Amino acid sequence: MALNHELGAAEFRAHVHLIYFAKVTVRRPCDIVPPPIRMMTVSFPQALYPLYPLNIPLEYPGHFLVKRVTNAGTFRLKHKLLFIANALKQHHIGLEETDDGIWSIHFGTVLLAKVDEREMIIRD
Repeated sequence: MALNHELGAAEFRAHVHLIYFAKVTVRRPCDIVPPPIRMMTVSFPQALYPLYPLNIPLEYPGHFLVKRVTNAGTFRLKHKLLFIANALKQHHIGLEETDDGIWSIHFGTVLLAKVDEREMIIRD
C-alpha cells in the first residue's frame, strides 16, 4: 500500500475508515464485557428471621452465682478480676461451684470453662 500522501482523498478516507473500524472491532480479552447479571428474586435474611434482642435474658438455677460481664469482658470472683471474653460484654454468666474451690462458668446452658479460686486461672 502506498503512503498516505500518495493516496487520493477518497482512497485516504476509505483507508482511515478501515483502520478506525478495525481498531473498534478488534477485541482483546480485557475489552470483553460480560453480560449483565440478572437480579435473583431472593428474600433477604432479615425478612426470613425475626429480630432478637441483643441481651437475651437468661435464667439460671437458684444455686448459681450470677455475674454480669463488664464492657472489658471481665467479671469478679472473690474480689479478683478475671477475663472471660469480649463477646460476652454486658451479658450475665452463671457460676456453679462443682468441687471445693472449683467453679464452672456457664452461659445459658453452655459450659464455657472452669476456674480454680485458689489460683484464679480459667481453664477449659
